[in-house]
Amino acid sequence: MIKAIFFDVDGTLVSFKTHSTLPSTKEAISRLKENGIKCFVATGRSFKAIKEMPVKDIHFDGYLTLTGQLGLSDNGEIIYEIPFDEKMTRAIVDVFYEKKIPLMITEKERIYHNFIDDRVMETFTLLNARDNIAPVDDYHGDHIYQAMTYIRPYSDDTFYKEVFPKKGLRFTSWFNGCVDIFSDNEGKVEGIKRILDLYGIKKEETMAIGDGDNDIDMLKYCKVAVAMGNATDKVKSMADYVAADVDDDGIFKAMQHYDLL
Repeated sequence: MIKAIFFDVDGTLVSFKTHSTLPSTKEAISRLKENGIKCFVATGRSFKAIKEMPVKDIHFDGYLTLTGQLGLSDNGEIIYEIPFDEKMTRAIVDVFYEKKIPLMITEKERIYHNFIDDRVMETFTLLNARDNIAPVDDYHGDHIYQAMTYIRPYSDDTFYKEVFPKKGLRFTSWFNGCVDIFSDNEGKVEGIKRILDLYGIKKEETMAIGDGDNDIDMLKYCKVAVAMGNATDKVKSMADYVAADVDDDGIFKAMQHYDLL
């Protein structure tokens, strides 16, 4: 029996094409919760960003943000936090000020870039979010939870890895052009484990739903793995079930398939 479901946001709850969330998706989550199933967000996005997106009016039971580095309750209170350690923070800040690549740093209260170039603009244009690009600012010494850099959309460039330490970091993509950077011993799975411990839910009672390569770890970890119809081929290949597209009532149909509504 499924007692907890972990939802990715971009490409899963929110369409990359329409930049909206279907009414059927909102209805599915509402009905899941009525049936006693806890629904959590598991995303690379920050809590602030989530509250500015089409899912802002959905009441989730909790949020695993910044690729699992910062967990929050349903009302936004911090459950756990996993910032970079001092050594890795220094390495990230060094790259930030070298300015060989555009880098966005995410702290608990602040998100900012070292500089903005055409790669950043092209990516945010595709995301329909040019008005929400984090500003250019300096590092003030606070904890860093995640960083993000950019490549040409739909390319497989890995040049950015050359400026970071060879060990201690993981790089995953959640959108063509965006690369999340976080500690290699953390991620969405570590956040899920903390949530399950908090609520006394077993791994065997979990489901994960996603579309991007940064969702693969949590899809492998949870008992049931659902890939959206618009997911990457890699995600689809390891899923237990491939749902309809995010724009074709994918979430609602998947919940019907598993008789959870």
